[in-house]
Amino acid sequence: MKNSYTKNNYKLLSALVIFTLIIFACGTSKNKDNTSSNNDSKGVTASLSVSASQLCTDYNANEVSADNKYKDKILEISGTVEEIRKDFVDNIIIELKGCEFLSNIDCYFSKDDNSTAQLSKGQKITIVGKCTGFLMKSVQIKNSKLK
Repeated sequence: MKNSYTKNNYKLLSALVIFTLIIFACGTSKNKDNTSSNNDSKGVTASLSVSASQLCTDYNANEVSADNKYKDKILEISGTVEEIRKDFVDNIIIELKGCEFLSNIDCYFSKDDNSTAQLSKGQKITIVGKCTGFLMKSVQIKNSKLK
């Protein structure tokens, strides 16, 4: 009985360690994507200016066409703050109101960016950042900066 109990504990502990390592690896790669090249949009002129609602409408209409137009480009996006939150590694996310329910624009800022502390829901702002495409009903904007 004791041998069976020890084997079960070992299996559980092993699964927990593997799960923790996977979560850590995902968090580390996400953090690198959001902050290590944070200068991508700093001091760079946006290649396109677009409203948050138009960007969202374009992605909802045809993701392939919108990717061709916006993905991997520095955008200047004007819109209304819907939500201010942090991800699991404390990077700041400013969510701009999109065009319909459950379809918004998530703008990722460095966790050290203090300019976001003065923002409030409903405020109209302009953000410059790199569009990385559409993920789970949200347009993703990385390396964001307030203009």
